[in-house]
Amino acid sequence: MAALARQLLGDAILSNMLLLGYAWQKGAIPVRRPAMEKAIELNGVAAATNQKAFALGRWLAHDNAAVLRLLAPVQVVRMQMKAGGSLAGLIDDRTRRLVGYQNAALADRYRKRIAAVQRTLAGRSDAEALVRQVATQYFRVLAVKDEFEVARLYARPEFLQSLRDAFEGEFKIGFHLAGGPFGKLDKLTGKVSKTRVGGWIRPMFRMLASVRFLRGSWLDPFARGAEAVLNRRVRDAYEEDLDAIEQVAAQWPAERLRELLAWPASVRGYGHVRERQAQSGFARRDKARSNPFPNEEAS
Repeated sequence: MAALARQLLGDAILSNMLLLGYAWQKGAIPVRRPAMEKAIELNGVAAATNQKAFALGRWLAHDNAAVLRLLAPVQVVRMQMKAGGSLAGLIDDRTRRLVGYQNAALADRYRKRIAAVQRTLAGRSDAEALVRQVATQYFRVLAVKDEFEVARLYARPEFLQSLRDAFEGEFKIGFHLAGGPFGKLDKLTGKVSKTRVGGWIRPMFRMLASVRFLRGSWLDPFARGAEAVLNRRVRDAYEEDLDAIEQVAAQWPAERLRELLAWPASVRGYGHVRERQAQSGFARRDKARSNPFPNEEAS
């Protein structure tokens, strides 16, 4: 199980959840599936990954051969990129993704910010590494996986095709959603839980994805939600930091600058997990912005 978990899920520690799913599918655990999935969700630790491991364990019990086929060796292709080309490729890739995520205006906003950072850091020996960090983190704070993005990803024909490639015969699709009207407040925990809906919702996904240009506008039906407010707070804080480095880049030591530009990496997950992670990210930001370094006067 450990080898299977490592190869298919990337971490041998997930073998425990894999085994739990296997045992449940075999009838060894007298608990209903929604209750099992709810327990994994409430645990709050890598819930999505553990749900995936639980589902894979169930699949392993149901069709062992199908799961083992996933372990078939693949050919690893290593691409050699021209010196200096990888950063440009990263920026181009993220720019294209932002067009799909929302529109060309957001992609242009991203590219202009990155270009400004490149000008600010020009001449530093670590400039490329720092710009790469900004290109990665700024994309993350702009392209948050919100209700519009979930709808867009699930509405894509590639999603349904991936299921047909993975499963044989007829199958039913279910989604666990916590956004908009599907989020339910658990009176016991005070946290928002998910609602399971069937494949009938895919036309609604397509409709919502088609109006994703409303994101962030006064017509955005999700804009006042707690998570949307938090995401804007993270974005605005990071843009403020990108503006600030123009004044401090020449004086700050490399480690402090790296920390300031990297803090959004701490903001992960959804719901209450994201709120907790955001607190950690803002703490990293505050430390980078306020703690003096050697040979620097405290502000």
